[in-house]
Amino acid sequence: MGALSIGNTVQVQFRLDNVAVEGFLLPHSAVLHRGAETIVYVKSGAESFEPKPVAYQAGPEAGTVIVTKGLNDGDRVVVSGNYQLLVGAR
Repeated sequence: MGALSIGNTVQVQFRLDNVAVEGFLLPHSAVLHRGAETIVYVKSGAESFEPKPVAYQAGPEAGTVIVTKGLNDGDRVVVSGNYQLLVGAR
């Protein structure tokens, strides 16, 4: 089994209060609220990004979330500077 490096995608399962949760662990800063919708920005081209609606819950550590719906393996999520994308899209 090889070592992980930056940019690798892995599938993980978390146990929160003895309940298994599958999803993508992200910093809370990746999640934005647009009206009633919760989104993250995903890289869609060389210099383009698209908003993706997601569902999430609190992560196992402070400042983290587990995105349970809306992301696919290989999605490259913007984790900082994403507010500028949101403001620029208005």
